Amino acid sequence: MYLDEIDSMPLSLQAKLLRVLETRALERLGSTSTIKLDICVIASAQCSLDDAVERGQFRRDL
Repeated sequence: MYLDEIDSMPLSLQAKLLRVLETRALERLGSTSTIKLDICVIASAQCSLDDAVERGQFRRDL
C-alpha cells in the first residue's frame, strides 16, 4: 500500500492506521468480522516527519 503525503493525515486517522498496522487486521464499517491483512506499506511526506512530530501534527509511534 502506498500512502502519499502521510504528513497531511489528521491525527485521528493516524491513530486508526497505527492500530491496523499493529494488529494486521481491520473491520469494515458496520461489520463484526475481522479481516486479516498481509500488506507492505510505503509512505511519502512533503515535510520532515521529525518536525511534524515536534509541532504535534504527527504521531511519533507511527
